[in-house]
Amino acid sequence: MRKSFLYVWYPFFVLAILFTAIKLHSLGIRASDTNIYFYTAKELLLGKILYKDIFFTNFPLIPYAAAFYYIVSGGNLLFYYFTATLEVILTGGVLYWFTHYQTSSRLSATLTSALYLFSFMILSTSDHQTGVFLAALFSLSSYILFQKKRYFLVGICVALALLTKAYTLPLLITYLVVLFLQNKKQLLTFIYGGVSAGGLILLPSLLFARQGLWRDVFMYSLTRSQGIQKNEIFWFILNHDFIFVLLLISSLFLFRKQRFLSVFSLLSILFFLVYKDVYYLYFNVTLPFLCLSSLPLIDELKKHVSLNRFLFPTIGLVFIIYNLLTYFSGYANLQRLPIENMLKTIKAEKPAYLYGVNGITPALSYLSKTPLLNNLVDTNDNIFRKGYLRADKLTQDAINTHALVITTGAWYPEAQVQEDSLTDAVDKPLLQKYCSLSKRFLFHSEGIVNSVSFFRC
Repeated sequence: MRKSFLYVWYPFFVLAILFTAIKLHSLGIRASDTNIYFYTAKELLLGKILYKDIFFTNFPLIPYAAAFYYIVSGGNLLFYYFTATLEVILTGGVLYWFTHYQTSSRLSATLTSALYLFSFMILSTSDHQTGVFLAALFSLSSYILFQKKRYFLVGICVALALLTKAYTLPLLITYLVVLFLQNKKQLLTFIYGGVSAGGLILLPSLLFARQGLWRDVFMYSLTRSQGIQKNEIFWFILNHDFIFVLLLISSLFLFRKQRFLSVFSLLSILFFLVYKDVYYLYFNVTLPFLCLSSLPLIDELKKHVSLNRFLFPTIGLVFIIYNLLTYFSGYANLQRLPIENMLKTIKAEKPAYLYGVNGITPALSYLSKTPLLNNLVDTNDNIFRKGYLRADKLTQDAINTHALVITTGAWYPEAQVQEDSLTDAVDKPLLQKYCSLSKRFLFHSEGIVNSVSFFRC
């Protein structure tokens, strides 16, 4: 007898509702690249050309998706943040469906999707919309189509993933390796699909901003300096996502039964070791595959060890509770800005332009309807270190136009640490000579940075 839709899906609906409630509780505008992508989408919709009128260091599918969300929401920045939650739930739903399709087990499907939704990585990074969850959704879709031998569509999904986030490159190489080993005839079909989709998406940029595309994406991204130290990222992952470290390692030994997952895990590790500027966020793309790899691992363990049927559900429950406690202990409000007070200050100051730190200034510009200085959206410190932008020139421009300059700093009077400008986007001597502090806001952030300062010039 065929079971009803509700009977099959209600465990996932419970998980999705719980996850949504958690994300709505922590929803807020933060110091985040999310604000850059949103502002870039607004500029695109005004007719600006990516890589020509807009300096942008990613492939174009992120701002294209952001433009779609912008239209759907009527330009609501808070909704744009929430779209990360929607993408995560959709990926969790695909995991649930595919696991149930393979095993006909609601318990297995529930464990797989819960492992994904309530991993610390997802809980902590889904407060931002960075395109990584869309890339993960395309990546997972490609794997399901691969299992169904729809190789042309696999190529399309991989191209979509790669043009959303370039660090899905290990996924592309995995398909090339696996198809070469097991089905050379279909390798060309896969390539045709990828080239077709990739060419269509890149066509506007290739026609109107070919040099800018090469400069912004390839020259900048391939040569940018390292941000966070890799050993710090490794220990953070080990402390917060130990289960996934075990799954990553164990999948390496399942080559005969799970060739794709094994090769992908190996290439993900190599990517971490070889690529200079990696971040914790990058491993979100690997996560759905590691959740799927838990099933063959459990099956393998059952063959050799007699296990209680409640063991893995119990481990899963403990895993979820621990991650939720850790998330709410300090990560739920990480990077959240006192946005209303900031906007009140800007309204009182009435500056002609805003200029300042990456990830904060675009949001304040959009919400206060105050133009960005020189219409410069992305002011990542790395861009100044590499010489693409000059802090002295832009700071002087801000002074000349009486802009409000926004900086981040470290403000710990009890430890005699009082620094209002810790950014390469501003020339500090010029700022101190010609501008005065208007307002300082404290917020909870990563590392030593804990303040945002407004300077009147």
